Amino acid sequence: MEITILSIGLLVFAGHFLTGFFERTKVPDVLVLMLAGIVIGPALGIVTPADFGKVGPVFTTLALVVILFEGGIHLNMMDLKRSARDTLVLSIATFALTVLLVMYIADFLLPIDSLTALLIGMILGGTSSAVVVPLIRILRVSDRTSTILLLESALTDVLAIVLSLGLIRGLQSGQGISAGVMLGDVSASFLVAALIGGGGAFIWSAILPKIRQIPNTVFTTIAYVLILFGLTEIWGYSGAIAALSFGIGVANFPNIPQRILGKFITFRLAGFSDVERTFFAEAVFLVKTFFFVFLGISITFDDPRTFAVGLIVAVIAIGGRSIMVRLLAPRSVTRRDAMLMTALIPKGLAAAVLAALPLQMGLSNGEIVRSTVFAVIFFTILLCAIFVFIIEKGRLNAFGDTFFRPFATQPPSETAADLPVPAFDQSLGLPALREVFFEPNIVDLTPEASPASDGGDIPEPPAEEEPSPPPPPPTAGADAGLMSARFLSKAHFRTFDWMPMKTVLRAVHWLGALVALLAPSAAGAQVQLDSGAVQITLTGRVQMQYRTTSVDGTRSSEFLLRRARFTAHIRVNDLIEGRIQPDFGEGELSLKDAYLRLNFDPAFRLSFGQFKRPFDIFELYSSTQILTIERTGKIDGVDACAGPGGVCSWSRLTQGLKYSDRDIGILVDGRVTDELEYRFSITNGTGADEPDENGTKSYTARVVVQAASHVRLGANVGVHDYFDSTTANEYAVAYGGDIEIGRYGDEFHLQAGFLAGQNWLNLDATGDPSTFLTAQGVVSYRFPITGSSRFTAVEPLARLSWADPDTDAANAGGWLFTPGIALRMAGRNMLVANVDVWSPAAENFEWSFKFQSFLHF
Repeated sequence: MEITILSIGLLVFAGHFLTGFFERTKVPDVLVLMLAGIVIGPALGIVTPADFGKVGPVFTTLALVVILFEGGIHLNMMDLKRSARDTLVLSIATFALTVLLVMYIADFLLPIDSLTALLIGMILGGTSSAVVVPLIRILRVSDRTSTILLLESALTDVLAIVLSLGLIRGLQSGQGISAGVMLGDVSASFLVAALIGGGGAFIWSAILPKIRQIPNTVFTTIAYVLILFGLTEIWGYSGAIAALSFGIGVANFPNIPQRILGKFITFRLAGFSDVERTFFAEAVFLVKTFFFVFLGISITFDDPRTFAVGLIVAVIAIGGRSIMVRLLAPRSVTRRDAMLMTALIPKGLAAAVLAALPLQMGLSNGEIVRSTVFAVIFFTILLCAIFVFIIEKGRLNAFGDTFFRPFATQPPSETAADLPVPAFDQSLGLPALREVFFEPNIVDLTPEASPASDGGDIPEPPAEEEPSPPPPPPTAGADAGLMSARFLSKAHFRTFDWMPMKTVLRAVHWLGALVALLAPSAAGAQVQLDSGAVQITLTGRVQMQYRTTSVDGTRSSEFLLRRARFTAHIRVNDLIEGRIQPDFGEGELSLKDAYLRLNFDPAFRLSFGQFKRPFDIFELYSSTQILTIERTGKIDGVDACAGPGGVCSWSRLTQGLKYSDRDIGILVDGRVTDELEYRFSITNGTGADEPDENGTKSYTARVVVQAASHVRLGANVGVHDYFDSTTANEYAVAYGGDIEIGRYGDEFHLQAGFLAGQNWLNLDATGDPSTFLTAQGVVSYRFPITGSSRFTAVEPLARLSWADPDTDAANAGGWLFTPGIALRMAGRNMLVANVDVWSPAAENFEWSFKFQSFLHF
């Protein structure tokens, strides 16, 4: 016992000494600590992992939780905003490249099968948070670089854990693997864990002042983090992401202006004090010291062949990483930081834990997997330490000036706009790839569709006539889509040389005319064509509208053909479906939906083309399933919303600021479980039928949880790229949540939600966007009509929408109230009347009466 206590004291003392040693010599302390563990463990046999019993694995997990949490409290939301795209692209690209390289090396050099080689690649695909986070704390890299590296380590840990466990289960059961299920698990693990961590952070920030009134509570925060971690893992999601999200949340929630929070809560959110931050830093130092010694004790080198493969993999991994950094890292990063980003690819805790599982589960080649992974862990940490040392000493400056020439020589100023991030560079000899994937296509496009007051036709609930991109699983003749001639845009694809865009659009228009000719004979049902190779289902709808307004100087009343849409659903087989939908409404021809969908699995579907961005519930519902005739509450002659213009309402902000509505890009969606579904899209950001304008992309994500049999909760976030006043690329962010009670067709149906975000169309003198807030609720109740052969139900409704386009300006927003009634017939045919009443904060109210017929076939 005395020797153990003495050893602990010496180890802590040595840890402090090594930190100072690193500052002076640039030799990373993590390498010395791990070498010490190797000496007393595998080399001399003084200590073995078995000596620690169950304490060893528990301690390593504790170290990971504390390190990620403490790393999160140093992340600023603005840094996260600037780094989110760079992190995602660099992380996934490096992870995929590492998996492929390791798989091929292992398959070629080791006596194992291809799936085992793939498993080794997945285990080693990520970087170790436990190694990276302590290093970046000492290396004095920029905030942006630090944020990218920290988020990358957390994200790739989740990828490695979820994908490896999925493959291990498949190998153990002998039933193979499902790519859709594995990718769905990754998305769910990440998103749900982030929500748990963020929600836990909000609660802790709210009660932290009360906790501080209790004596001796400095450990309660760490205890709370451990509780969140444990619960998240028990529920089947990533506790590591929850710990990181908790740290980010508590550090940033108190920075939200009280003028915004005050609209929703009456109490203040508290952050960490300097004393608490110092304590957390000391806790990280302590667990880091013991963790790396334990890691060294756990490494084994029983097989010289796996030892050699570990060295080869480590060297090639750094080479591949250098290329990824060169291609995908932001150009505002300095050359020194770019070299450090290349070096910081150590493998650690997650890889070590995963490597032991195949052997524990009795899988063949389990011993080879463990020995190979441990060797790679050792050599990646060793090479990381060597490269950090020589980079800090300036020995690689000449290499950095040459290979990382496009990067900055000095850190950018804090006020400098972020530089564009070219994905490929001509100096690497890749002009063809740059041209194919990232350069604009100059094509002749049809005129833009009528103003985006039409919500469109990708409903959230399942529907027979109007299939939806989100799950449930696809069925024959439903939920189909066709590859758009327009989706081959600059974002990811080029127009086929043998098929000019004009020709494709002309074909679309002829298809619409063909459907129109077929419509009279199909008024009672869908038209289904079966050529043997594909099955085509033709549907359509016409919506005729009358509207009048109280605004002087405008058309007092008018009739218009609001929508005339014809839809072709195409099904090739269980894997491939498609959908195309032109619109002839309001005197213009435009293309609405046009996409190809690959149904890999109910948990993973991939769509290419033009579709609705998966943002908020009100926009995702089809216009066949809503009773508010105009989503935006459009009143001719009203221009009251700073930025987007028009009536200031929920949908006017989301559509006008392009967080919702149609766009061209890629959509991933799926139903992970009966209670959880997700969607994620990467799009141009310019809207329907428009080419990209700046080479950057917009991102939208949505998660829906079935909280009860009739209750669904949704959370969404949108990141929209735009040009600021200096034509520099910037990003605006919006986020929110919603609830739905009941569904389309139920007697009672309620939808309500809130949104907050940046109004990038309303910039101040410094070029910063204003902040908007909006909330909306729509409720209806369906009363069945019995004894009538003509009408099936009458359904009154009410909408209440509040929107403020600039929370810093006085009297900028207002209320939109919409009472209405619908007279329903068979199917989705109905007659609907609405009165939209706009009541601004500083002016007199205006109104508009609308009557619309819905005819579907």
